[in-house]
Order: sequence, then C-alpha cells, then structure tokens
Amino acid sequence: MSDSFKGSTGWDFDIPGNTVVQYLLTSQSAGTQTMQIFDPQQRKIVDTSVLSTNLSNTSSGSFPVGSGGKYKIKFPSDHDVLVDTAIVGKGRFVATETALFGGEDSSDGDYNDSFATVTWFNKKG
Repeated sequence: MSDSFKGSTGWDFDIPGNTVVQYLLTSQSAGTQTMQIFDPQQRKIVDTSVLSTNLSNTSSGSFPVGSGGKYKIKFPSDHDVLVDTAIVGKGRFVATETALFGGEDSSDGDYNDSFATVTWFNKKG
C-alpha cells in the first residue's frame, strides 16, 4: 500500500522481536540526504547521510531487534517522502518485509533525491 509522509515527521512501522534489520540509503541530489531510525523508546539508532548525484554513494548497515515494537524513520532533508512495502512469504507465512522510500527535497516532483530500503526478517537464524 503506497503512502506518503513529511520527511521530518517520519513514518512508523512495527518490527517483530528477535530479528535483524538491514538498511540502505542512496541519492540523486546536489544536496546531502539524511535518514534516521528511532527505536520504540525514541532513541536514535541510525543517523546516516549520503551525497551523490548519480547513486554512486551509499550508506548501509544493520541492527538487531530484541523485543520488537514500533520504530520510526525520518528523512530530515526531504519535505515529502513516498513509501511502499513489499512482503515475501507464502500463504500466511511472512519471511521478510521491506519498506521502500523515495524522497523529494525540492519542488521538481521526481522523488529520486533520496532512496532507501529497510528490510526486516521475521525470524532470526
């Protein structure tokens, strides 16, 4: 389901417990693009930036999730962000979920100024 949000306000998503999360950020912008992820206690656990006009610079990483809960992602450099999710599974079984983000930092409406993916695996190991 596609959605949009203000980059500085952020988007909430639930991550199950005992799993791991991977993220990737890249950009096609003349300015620096920033992504932040906050845990359920509102602690900033990811704060990364890239500067690239042709997707040549990326930032990626991962973090473990213990008890799970509601996480928040923000893109302070973008005034509007599109988001969609993809689920890989079979029937009711869900193996992974990925949130895809396209950010707009100006007024040309191309939504390619920042691009990010956040993937969590519903079972670890």
